[in-house]
Amino acid sequence: MGGGLDIDDIRFHKNIRKLKKEGWFKELSDNANYYERIFHNEVVREYLLQDNIVEKIKKDEQERNNLISLIKASF
Repeated sequence: MGGGLDIDDIRFHKNIRKLKKEGWFKELSDNANYYERIFHNEVVREYLLQDNIVEKIKKDEQERNNLISLIKASF
């Protein structure tokens, strides 16, 4: 089979939509440099595919800082 989204793509984009409701994440994703890193860096992508990661990021400042560090550090 060719084309289409796989389960990971769907989960990733769903998590991105949830996170964009958070002002700090929307600000990062609206920045062209960070947008590229969020959507095209494998480390960031894998991090955002973890089970219940969005809830953890919203509730836990350390988890949020981990994501921000991954985004800002990845090239």
